[in-house]
Amino acid sequence: MSKVISKEIYLSEHSTSVKIFKKLKKYFSLKTLNISPITKLRQIKDSDEIYCISKASLIVDSVLEFVQKEIIHEGITEEVLAWEIEKAIRD
Repeated sequence: MSKVISKEIYLSEHSTSVKIFKKLKKYFSLKTLNISPITKLRQIKDSDEIYCISKASLIVDSVLEFVQKEIIHEGITEEVLAWEIEKAIRD
């Protein structure tokens, strides 16, 4: 079975950095997408999405409080801190 490799990449003009765009342009034919209709849809929140956002913010708040009180200290590396944050979120 052969793989199909596309030579075209579609990018959002609103969220792609110039650096990434220039790198990808060397290897692919790039096309931008006008995502304004999608953006408009994403602006309207329904009750389920509001519930999920609220739940996520409670998780983030508790993790940040835990990190501030229990984890972060002088000399900790960013790698260790990131791992501790990930573990706290998963728990």
